[in-house]
Amino acid sequence: MKKIKYLISYITILSPSIGMAATIDVPKTGGPEDLNSWIGTATTAIAGTAAAIAVVIIVIGGIQYMTAQSEEGTSAAKSRITNGIIGLIIIALATGIIKFIQTSLNLQI
Repeated sequence: MKKIKYLISYITILSPSIGMAATIDVPKTGGPEDLNSWIGTATTAIAGTAAAIAVVIIVIGGIQYMTAQSEEGTSAAKSRITNGIIGLIIIALATGIIKFIQTSLNLQI
């Protein structure tokens, strides 16, 4: 069990930094086009990082559910899994709303 905790903490610490390192491209010049590009890039990076964290929470909940030996343990695990799924839904909706606003305002990203 100790090895699983270390593995999960290692993945949790590294996954956001790996995802952000691969996607963030900070514009070098000013202007509305660069700002729009930066907003799109930042939205993608933040949503990807948050989704990775939500998936890790779901995995932790699954491991907790499989190893639970009491009713309180299983209910806590179900709650954690439910919260992770709700988090993924919120992330998807927020990303969709931002993309909708960008296309409604005719911003090219």
